Amino acid sequence: LWLVLVLSFGAISLLNVLIRSGSAVNVARLFYLTPPSTAIIAWAVFDETLSGLALAGMVLAVGGVYMARDNSK
Repeated sequence: LWLVLVLSFGAISLLNVLIRSGSAVNVARLFYLTPPSTAIIAWAVFDETLSGLALAGMVLAVGGVYMARDNSK
């Protein structure tokens, strides 16, 4: 039930709302934040360790998303 309602239906609905309110490029760049946010949640919830290389990769991904933001607004 969780997989069908929340992960599938909820995620696709949120994706459609985001695409309608902005451009598809701006929505697509947000997908690059999935691995860093998942790693941070795993660190907070499951006490998983984050290596220096992992942290550097997170900074690189977040920096790339920041640089690709839409400044036309």
